[in-house]
Amino acid sequence: EQNINATEKQYLSTNPYYDANLVTAMGTAVPNPFAGMFPKTASSSFNGATTQLQNLAVPYPQFGNSAVDEYNEPIGQSWYEAAMAHVEHRASHGLTLTANYTFSKLIEQDTRLNDEDNFLETRISPFDHTHHFTAGAVYELPFGRGKEFSFGGNRLLDEILGGYVINGIYQFQTGAPIYWSGDIPLQPGVTLRDIKVNPRNTSTTTPAIVNAPNIFVTGSGSSCTPAAGQPCDGSVFFNGQYSFHYRTLPQTMSWVRQDGYNNLDASILKNFNFTEGRYFQLRFETFNTLNHPIFAAPNLTPTASNFGYITATTANSLSRQIQLGGRIVF
Repeated sequence: EQNINATEKQYLSTNPYYDANLVTAMGTAVPNPFAGMFPKTASSSFNGATTQLQNLAVPYPQFGNSAVDEYNEPIGQSWYEAAMAHVEHRASHGLTLTANYTFSKLIEQDTRLNDEDNFLETRISPFDHTHHFTAGAVYELPFGRGKEFSFGGNRLLDEILGGYVINGIYQFQTGAPIYWSGDIPLQPGVTLRDIKVNPRNTSTTTPAIVNAPNIFVTGSGSSCTPAAGQPCDGSVFFNGQYSFHYRTLPQTMSWVRQDGYNNLDASILKNFNFTEGRYFQLRFETFNTLNHPIFAAPNLTPTASNFGYITATTANSLSRQIQLGGRIVF
């Protein structure tokens, strides 16, 4: 198995797309070290005297083509580093303000990039959010009885113009790294640093992954011919030519991120006082006040016609909501 992995890596360095000799070799019949060891119901390709080389070039060839799940391996770890700042303005002249900022990085090592690997991939976590900022404020407007502008004790003006409170909570968070669950080869001459994304580009004519067709091998047309130096294209490539390869595309990249969180919730409250400590409060509240959608990651299916395009919003992306309510405090 280790020799086969070395062969894969060697051929990758010379031709990352297709090696006809390797594909032919993988289909060659070789002596089967597990001959007769499988149950009678097992496929003859795994139980016979010979088997194709490709059946042995897997992490657990003794299980044939059965799925193998590994649980609770005590080998994963993660690292979280952060710098945090907190600012608070305690209640003064009707204003209360608090703000928090976090600059952080979350790195994890709990998955294998290739099933054959005997080491874990060190990657930026799909749950990493570099910048996180939250600010909240409550401000009692200085109008009405006992405030800076008391209207000379005029009860009518106090009831109309006094007792207003403004609330607001603003949150900003950097988007998470895009998770590349499947392997997609790069076009000839392209490097990882050429991968860029505009996470709020929802154009139907320009992909959010910048210049996606010239960066990745994608499409649903004819087979790929990278030797010609032209962009590769085709489902034939993914279903046939792109076989027995060793993945080098990372699952996440810190500079390739999806849309972040940018949200403001605000409200205006009006208190109508009955007696000391008893009042009716009218509440006008808005959620996602600025009506900012949170766009999902681009489509990463290489054979899809809309590869690299943003076609949806995230599950927690809600349009602006407005509600009016009231409560009695006594």
